[in-house]
Amino acid sequence: MKQHTIDLLNRWRELKPQRDAVKDWLSRKFSIEFNYNSNHIEGNTLTYGQTEILLLFGRVVGEAKMFDLEEMKAHNVGLKMVLSEASADNPLTETFIRQTHKILLREDYEVYRNLPGVSLLHIRSMQDAIRLAPILSSLLQESGLNMPARRKHRD
Repeated sequence: MKQHTIDLLNRWRELKPQRDAVKDWLSRKFSIEFNYNSNHIEGNTLTYGQTEILLLFGRVVGEAKMFDLEEMKAHNVGLKMVLSEASADNPLTETFIRQTHKILLREDYEVYRNLPGVSLLHIRSMQDAIRLAPILSSLLQESGLNMPARRKHRD
């Protein structure tokens, strides 16, 4: 089924070539929509317009909490990392997940600890998160992903 979907996608791409300008517009649109909606769900107070200006031009319009600005920028960096890894066809590794997590949270484990459901895991510090590493590895292996040995994420 997965291969069939990939074949259909490739066929569609052949039939409908897109100009670079359209690809760039779609990429920007996806980035803004994804970051705005994902952060808004978590309580970020930036408006859609503020998100757009911040991500496209690096500027702030109106009043905004510094925390919300930093969170949005960190989330965008995480998205770019994931897109880069996926386009390079690199395997998903525990190291990469940890690095992405570190960027998304800006090492602010208080935010992570206060997310719904996380308190059940009793994450109160980086040491607690490290103790969860075997659980993370197990979940990744059970997901059916072919997990290679740990490797450092390339910069």
